[in-house]
Amino acid sequence: VSDRDESYLNGKFIGKTGDFNSDKPQSYDKIRIYQIPENLLQKNKENILLLKIGAYFPDEIGITQDFASIGPSLLIEKDFYRTEYFKLILLMVYFTAGGYFLFLFIRRRKEYENLFFGLFTFCLVLYQFFRNQVKYDLNFEFLTMKKIEYMILPILIPIFYHFIRTLFKYPYHIVIKLTDASQSAIFLFFMFSSNIVLFNTITTNLVQPLWLVSLSFLIAHLIKKI
Repeated sequence: VSDRDESYLNGKFIGKTGDFNSDKPQSYDKIRIYQIPENLLQKNKENILLLKIGAYFPDEIGITQDFASIGPSLLIEKDFYRTEYFKLILLMVYFTAGGYFLFLFIRRRKEYENLFFGLFTFCLVLYQFFRNQVKYDLNFEFLTMKKIEYMILPILIPIFYHFIRTLFKYPYHIVIKLTDASQSAIFLFFMFSSNIVLFNTITTNLVQPLWLVSLSFLIAHLIKKI
């Protein structure tokens, strides 16, 4: 639900997420699970789910992702946490792999491909962790978590490009230098700003097009090497 809500079933309050009086984003990527007293359900009759929703993004409001379902709370929560913790286990595997490559770089400082692959893996793990619903159990501020997500995006693809570049010993092209400088400037802007709406606009209109530059060079390197 984007972004905050109060939910009612058959006119009775069943739960809320977020503060309607805040001008900061609240929880637009959070999956809501609300307990419903059994006596609220009307058997063989129409049941009405009503959501009072407050928007954060100017062009996005309401149920925007996933699906709405109803069922035994124990089964719903069990399935929810099983899925999220399985994702965390996979992230731990990736994190271990990233640590291994950083260890190789420490042992062999001239092999920068190990450094870049380790950093890429750590960035990917951190980004996916903050996309995981378990983050809400850690009581981090929502805005801080989203800032970290956006800060990772400008550097993720360039780091992977440099892994390929250093692995195959390609020179550092001037176009890539300019691209890296632009992505670094965006990274710093995200670090010192708190406007998530602007972050989203910059990511769509600047960060992702700049990815195409890095990816184009990356693909060209791979084709040439093949």
